[in-house]
Amino acid sequence: MKNTVLFLMMMTFFCSCKKNESNVNHDVVDLTVKIVIVDESLKDRLNPDSPSYFGDEFANGIEVLYLCNGKKLPFSEYYKLIGGGSLFYIDDVENKKPISPPLKWSEGYGYINQGTLGYYFIDCSSGMAAFVIEDNEKVTYTYIRYPDGKEDEIKVQYIDKETLLLTGKIWINGELAFERGEWGVKSFYYNPKNYPWLEPVLDDAGKQIGVSPKNGTKIVVITK
Repeated sequence: MKNTVLFLMMMTFFCSCKKNESNVNHDVVDLTVKIVIVDESLKDRLNPDSPSYFGDEFANGIEVLYLCNGKKLPFSEYYKLIGGGSLFYIDDVENKKPISPPLKWSEGYGYINQGTLGYYFIDCSSGMAAFVIEDNEKVTYTYIRYPDGKEDEIKVQYIDKETLLLTGKIWINGELAFERGEWGVKSFYYNPKNYPWLEPVLDDAGKQIGVSPKNGTKIVVITK
């Protein structure tokens, strides 16, 4: 594998957790992780029509695993172990595919843009979370396992704020890629090495006060 780019976008889901990894009830939780893989020229490696496509054999061999009770589990096993929920139909759980197109067909709405800047993506969304407690912080681990045996580790640390569970930090293979600013402060840290599509954030006077990912996405780049 050449250069790998991971786009992580955190979306809102309802959640409950079980087992000894924390039992938490919150109204809103940021949990969704969408990953886009590209080459050094930012060409899509998951799109069958892309010149940089991995190829069917490699792409179809990619797995998404979730750490739960010390084990790396595929989504169907992970979902059942932590209790399931109403966010997914049973068929969606059993037939969940690792790779999704950028547009999703929905009856009554037509094609819906899934917010990946036109890239195919690996959906690591759990809809629920089995938290691991580290240094009194709630974290989750997700792994992308490739047919050659290599893995990318996605670690997310969450912050409790009243009834909200917010994404605090994101590490990719142990390197800090994203960090939320202090509560009530709009500043966020984006590792410039990991974010190729950042736009300036301006205050009312037109002064730059920070940066944010293009179109509001959270884009993380890993070079291999």
